[in-house]
Amino acid sequence: VLHRMAITQLGREPRAQRIYAGARAGGHTKKEARRVLKRHLSDVIYRRMIRDQAARDQAADPAQPHRARRGAVKEWPDRAKRQRAAQWHP
Repeated sequence: VLHRMAITQLGREPRAQRIYAGARAGGHTKKEARRVLKRHLSDVIYRRMIRDQAARDQAADPAQPHRARRGAVKEWPDRAKRQRAAQWHP
């Protein structure tokens, strides 16, 4: 998905083109420059997910302060916990 997003944005989005051009000017190969762009896109997506989670938390409990909710995302199970859980619940 990130690859498709990067390729599409390279053709249409000036910000993505600047990130790619900056990476190329910095000495990165074409492949590495696309990787830089994909990393930027993944960071944007992650920040959006965090904001969406905070908004859901706020809607669920409006009395809870925003700063206290930021740590709620850290409570998501890590990969090892998810794998162990999957073994018990096929």
